[in-house]
Amino acid sequence: MADGWRTRFNQHRSRRHKYVYGHGDQACCDPLGRVLVPIGSRVSDLSDKDARERYPHLAAMPAYVLQSTERIEKQEWFAAAKRRATNHGKGRKPGRMPRFQSRKHGDSRFVCWFNGGRNATYQQTGRRAGLVIIRGQNPSAAPDGTRRWSLQIRVRHTQQVREYTSVAVNLTRREVAFTSPVAARDHQRSGRSVGIDVGVANTVATSAGSMHSLPDLSNHAADVVRHQKRMAKSRVVARREGRDFHTSARYRAHREAAAKAAAAAANVRIDWAHKLATALVNEHDLIGLEDLRLSNLTRKGKNKRSLNRLMLNAGLGRLRSFVEYKGAAAGIPVVAVNPRNTSRRCRACRHVAAENRESQAIFRCKACGHRAHADTNAAGNILDAAREAVASGAWTTASSTGSAAKTKQAQAGRARAMNRKPAAPWGRPLTAHQR
Repeated sequence: MADGWRTRFNQHRSRRHKYVYGHGDQACCDPLGRVLVPIGSRVSDLSDKDARERYPHLAAMPAYVLQSTERIEKQEWFAAAKRRATNHGKGRKPGRMPRFQSRKHGDSRFVCWFNGGRNATYQQTGRRAGLVIIRGQNPSAAPDGTRRWSLQIRVRHTQQVREYTSVAVNLTRREVAFTSPVAARDHQRSGRSVGIDVGVANTVATSAGSMHSLPDLSNHAADVVRHQKRMAKSRVVARREGRDFHTSARYRAHREAAAKAAAAAANVRIDWAHKLATALVNEHDLIGLEDLRLSNLTRKGKNKRSLNRLMLNAGLGRLRSFVEYKGAAAGIPVVAVNPRNTSRRCRACRHVAAENRESQAIFRCKACGHRAHADTNAAGNILDAAREAVASGAWTTASSTGSAAKTKQAQAGRARAMNRKPAAPWGRPLTAHQR
């Protein structure tokens, strides 16, 4: 299934083109001397029906699996094109366009549409267990006369599976992801508001005076560095002996171990951001954030490498996105304000001066003598700006998003799928999560 999905994805990707320079003498080039050529050596314009007939391993694949490849390929390609145009307009490096999916270096995965219960159905078999069933049909009947088949994937989940539109199965990581809208959250009004200041010394500081720092990830970073050094040594030894280091079992083992350690650190950062964002949304009715341009702050510069690394590792942009979407689901305003002078302005008398901030942690106003923690004072200024924006009507609360706005057809298909008798599971269970 995964090989067929990757094959069909790469067939759609082969229709993309790129510019090649140095062909000014050709009639088909543009005024800049560029020519559009396919990104691959072979271009496939086969339809799903023709692809089934030509490639035997695609003949029995479900239609909703084959159809997902075209849409996902388009989304990935045009998102990269938009990113390149934005970066080019701001004078930054545009970055590469996506390439073909690799069998050796990419994950073994596939996606299937739910489409109102016609395929990729989920059946709960326990409190935290269930089955994802994907059905298909062989082009010719089997010896026993049957043509239909079903793929049953046993999963374990940590939360209730909501209404979803598609299922993404990653066999390499042993994960199943259900794509669904953000669920509406029940929010109890507390009458409290909070401003959030982000930084490096203290990852998050609130106007109430609390500090939240990212968990210590030094052990994970040390593991990544250790395995990378061993990978470098394996490359040197392999070149000295005249062989390809990619075929070394030791090199591959260290590469997988380094990737595993980096993934573990990323999971810790994501988990911390989710829990902090959830706590902030549950405990407050208004949240003010800095409208930071992290790409500008982390741009390469002299003697900025360590600072940029610390800011990127903190995942400040991820935390902001988590707070925004959780706040929208709960129906509370999350206001992004201009961070200009929030660290220099005294919250008591509104005096602005660079000398007010004596150090990273100490703030003492030169006009009124007000003393406070520098990050707490900045968070208070952010909260005041957010309150002014809401009071002036310059910002409106985003509408809550949830899973209630589903069509009757999808709900009926979901009910039919849930009433089917569960089939026998196979293999070890995969981990399921909602996205």
